[in-house]
Amino acid sequence: MRRTLLPLLALASLGALQEPSSRAAPEPCFSEHGWIEYVPGDAPLVLAAPHGGALSPASLRDRRHGVLLEDAHTAELAREIASAYRARTGRRPHLVICHLHRGKLDANREVGDAAQGDAGALSAWRAWHAFLEEAKARVTAEHGAGLVVDVHGHSHPEGRLEWGYALSRAELALPASELTLERLANPPSLRSLAARHGGALAPLLTGEASLGNLAEAAGYPSVPSTARPHPGAARYFDGGYNTRRHGSRRGGTIDAVQMEVPRHLRMERARRRRYARDVAGVLDEFLERWYGARHAFTACRP
Repeated sequence: MRRTLLPLLALASLGALQEPSSRAAPEPCFSEHGWIEYVPGDAPLVLAAPHGGALSPASLRDRRHGVLLEDAHTAELAREIASAYRARTGRRPHLVICHLHRGKLDANREVGDAAQGDAGALSAWRAWHAFLEEAKARVTAEHGAGLVVDVHGHSHPEGRLEWGYALSRAELALPASELTLERLANPPSLRSLAARHGGALAPLLTGEASLGNLAEAAGYPSVPSTARPHPGAARYFDGGYNTRRHGSRRGGTIDAVQMEVPRHLRMERARRRRYARDVAGVLDEFLERWYGARHAFTACRP
């Protein structure tokens, strides 16, 4: 049974008397027409898939400009990462999925470009961001801090994972001494995390326990990372509207990153699931190292 958008307090009561590892799977919430889906979680992690939808209802006008192609299989990938993270940690990430095709709504753009004047698309855009705000509020209430991962796909020839923190390629190329909250004119989407760890960004972006380095250790070439601290002249997505809006660059304790996944890791099901399992481990290690996140259970040892 579908549920429409609910207040935070109603969602927060789901399974409140149970341990996270023993809760039944939460029932998804949907916006009007089922165009936007929110699956509540109990982890300090929010997975968002704005460009993986396939629905093209005739009631919505086609967008007339901007990028109109979907990021193929990113909605499936987000679900698979959520499932793998749950299997690994006992906690469920919050999950927000846009089911509309990008030709009808781009949920990773400001409203004018996103909906282009269509009232139905505007309503879906508002629901998308309301669900993300609701997930962030729950993470803040339950954990104090957390991370939004905006899941995207790219077809750049380098075939690397691209981690976007709302920092330009020029900013990523700065020496570590200048890559600090104090020296940067524009704060990154990890501002809160950096502030809690002394203001230096290099350890978070390219250090041993950065997302890029953890992914490299799992076998996935990444930028930024120790091996590739900046993209150079290569194409690179540094984080779009969702990363900038829902990260901590303007305040709050919820950080954000745009995860751009190359096509070869998304299109074939077995490879996509393997990547989902591996990146769930990367996110778990990152959250445990920098946010103090802990598993919902402790495995028994003989």
